[in-house]
Amino acid sequence: MKICISFLFLLFGTWIAHAQHVFSGTVCDAENEALPGAQVVLLKADSIYAATLADELGKFIIRDVPADVYGLQIAAFGYTSIEEKERKIVSDTSFDFILEKEMNVNLDVVEITANRNDRVERTATGQRFFLSEKAKKSGDPYLALQEIPRLVTNNALKKITMEDGSTPLILVNGIAVNANVDPIDPQDIESVEVMDVVSARYLRTGAKHIVNIKLKEKRAPYRYFEVMTRHDVPLRLGMGAIYFEVGNATYSLYGRGVGEYTYHDDTELEKTGNKVPVISNKTTARAGVTTTAF
Repeated sequence: MKICISFLFLLFGTWIAHAQHVFSGTVCDAENEALPGAQVVLLKADSIYAATLADELGKFIIRDVPADVYGLQIAAFGYTSIEEKERKIVSDTSFDFILEKEMNVNLDVVEITANRNDRVERTATGQRFFLSEKAKKSGDPYLALQEIPRLVTNNALKKITMEDGSTPLILVNGIAVNANVDPIDPQDIESVEVMDVVSARYLRTGAKHIVNIKLKEKRAPYRYFEVMTRHDVPLRLGMGAIYFEVGNATYSLYGRGVGEYTYHDDTELEKTGNKVPVISNKTTARAGVTTTAF
């Protein structure tokens, strides 16, 4: 008797272990409308175990499913899919699944606003930078060029150097500047190119870097004019100087005039033996025209 009962339990356990179940249900949208053609997939170990499609009423059925834990995927075109990593099936089960419509927004116009000075172009000889609107409106080329990461500008000394302390050769539209960048209006600056490769044309200058300031096209010739003077008090020595430069993308005309004098110089009294103040004058001048094709 005990043997028969044990045998019956063994047969019942074997039947439970190998029982096949039915996994079924319906697939519809948020308005309870059927979604025919919706795909239902059962996964086992990341592989497809069984798959089917919903009929015209949105109903689906998968038969002969052994009791186990499966992955589940339900998808329909135009709707967000359902993905479950663990769906336990231990008996015949039926579920209703609801899929939401995908949200598609079409924009007529997309406007992107950015600062051009954030853009850096890499060239064959170095890098090209662009000034911000704030720098262009500063009215001072030295203040504007402070935005260029690799340059160090000193407005008081009218000086531009590199980060390593070296002095670069300054070009305006490829033409060497004989004075400084004072004549340049930052509003006219199109770009600033910092070159690490010095062409053979400029090797004799000893410069390790070149800064080429490109100005906008169709602009008036740039002009630069500076006057300086110095006198001793009480009056003994004095001097004055005038600098100017006028140029465009092809030519640059520059000039410099310097005058100095001595008044009541004791050394002059000793030389001449005069009892009255002696005034001596000395004047020098320089001018030139340069043209460079860059």
